[in-house]
Amino acid sequence: MPQTPTTQDTEASLLQQYDALAHRIARNYHAKIGAHYELDELVQQARLGILTAIRTYDASRGAKFITHAYNSARFAVSRYTRKYPGCLTARKKPDGTPMVVQLHPSIAVQDVDYGAVERSVEIERLLECLEEDEKEVCIKMHYEGRSARETALEMPGMTPYKVLLLNRSALEKLRSFAAENGIEV
Repeated sequence: MPQTPTTQDTEASLLQQYDALAHRIARNYHAKIGAHYELDELVQQARLGILTAIRTYDASRGAKFITHAYNSARFAVSRYTRKYPGCLTARKKPDGTPMVVQLHPSIAVQDVDYGAVERSVEIERLLECLEEDEKEVCIKMHYEGRSARETALEMPGMTPYKVLLLNRSALEKLRSFAAENGIEV
């Protein structure tokens, strides 16, 4: 359906009004995964999420527009950042660079990288600190690139919310275990 100039003007003014929200969400993600993405890329994805929110907002559902816009923008950035599903980003090192853990990297025999083998052993050590369900959630979400919903469907008795909670607790355990044992991640 072609848009009238009034609709386009309204969208443009709402995008401009919520641009600070797009920047805030992008900065939060950039602080966590800045090594992989430019801030401008993340801002653009957040803006696209807000545009989606503008086009899909339904006031009769009872949510405020800002809530819908925030969730849509976060979802857009999160979905975009799944381009690197094998990366698990931890807190930043003291020098400001992000610590990144690669979960279960596949190492081909012809491309033996002894540094990668050593990192693989460290990752196995890291994963030992997790409960079985936390380990399974981490592998499915970060290595296989599955969403919380997809992961929940594959794990009996799980809901997407419980998967997200397990993922959060697993990441916290991994970070603290790595720090306590001097594992460079």
